[in-house]
Amino acid sequence: MVGRRLPEEVEREVRRLADERLRLDPEAKAAEEARELEAAGWERRGSGPRSIWRRPEGGRWWAHYQAVIELCRERSGDGKGPTKPGRGAS
Repeated sequence: MVGRRLPEEVEREVRRLADERLRLDPEAKAAEEARELEAAGWERRGSGPRSIWRRPEGGRWWAHYQAVIELCRERSGDGKGPTKPGRGAS
């Protein structure tokens, strides 16, 4: 079994269940978003709902939800608007 991939429908179901967990658990969603921001090099100040974030290039500080939107814009490449954050987007 080592080295074998799961069937595509099983992988899809695993992703769906993970997305459902994030949707139903706001703390898990915020933690996942924080991990994504940190992985992208954003600097965090504070914790919990009052945390603020700064881009790797420096500059202004953003509220958590705004930083997530900015990260989505960076990932989309067009800078026009957010795309859904989540697995595989980085």
